[in-house]
Amino acid sequence: MVGADYADELRLTVSPASGRVIWSLASGALPPGITLSLDGHVTGIPTQAGRFTFAVRADADERFALRSFAVIVTIPTVSADAAAADLLGGAQLDLTQRRFLDLQGNRNGNFDLGDFRAFLRANGQLPAPAGKEQP
Repeated sequence: MVGADYADELRLTVSPASGRVIWSLASGALPPGITLSLDGHVTGIPTQAGRFTFAVRADADERFALRSFAVIVTIPTVSADAAAADLLGGAQLDLTQRRFLDLQGNRNGNFDLGDFRAFLRANGQLPAPAGKEQP
């Protein structure tokens, strides 16, 4: 989910392997905000929704293995009323929702009025500023 912490460990057998397995991206792309470590951990906070397909390579000794994966990143459910209440000191949104809203705006690590305006514009609930097109 956009704005949610993501962590997974890839598993792929390279046999016979006696040494350390080194992982790398062979093709495709991970979701923006997600990285693959050399030890096969996929971690981060996705910043864009969509279906992302990629292949990884695991190298050990003089052998290697390849495998394809797909990650589907969705958008969290957030209502304009709940977002407004959060800004006005009412019930707080959860961390994933707050991160998602921040990613709609200035991406400064905090959900603020500018992010709320960007969220409303993206959902057709607020017109674009004069002289600017809506995305």
